[in-house]
Amino acid sequence: MIIRSSIKSSLKSHYLVRGTLLATLGALLMAIAGVFMSPQELSLWGLPIFLIAVGLITAGLLPYKRLCQLEKKPNEIQLNAKNIQYLNKGKITLTIPLGSIKRISYIQAKERYGIAIWLNKPVADKVMVHQPKYKPQKISFIRCDIFLPYFSEYSCTELVNEVYGHSEWADPVSPK
Repeated sequence: MIIRSSIKSSLKSHYLVRGTLLATLGALLMAIAGVFMSPQELSLWGLPIFLIAVGLITAGLLPYKRLCQLEKKPNEIQLNAKNIQYLNKGKITLTIPLGSIKRISYIQAKERYGIAIWLNKPVADKVMVHQPKYKPQKISFIRCDIFLPYFSEYSCTELVNEVYGHSEWADPVSPK
């Protein structure tokens, strides 16, 4: 079974609006500095203003670009008889043995949503991290062991039904 991540249109539009505002601020900063500052002031302050403006433009548009790339090539969860594999950018990133999973739930908080996995303590079989640069995401108010972002509630229910044969473990978790 293969489950793919999905980007909500509301999240995409949120990042587009926020990114456009930051990019516009960066462009305005550069334009105002170019129009109203003298050449002597620009020789001193031109480079720092330019770097700040480019930084604002990049900080605004890069998250939206990443979401668009994720929409074109979604992350995947592959389920087989022994484990769950998480693929990030087409590469196997995590392997989670089914015997180590205590609970699976869907989590949604503001623009963060996805599948949370709690592991048995002590862990029977080790979770393998295949990509050394991978850093698991965390949500501060949820004490889950593994969070897989951008998977829908339907995807979580499908995963739980395949793993447990019922959806009793798929209770949604929301902020308090």
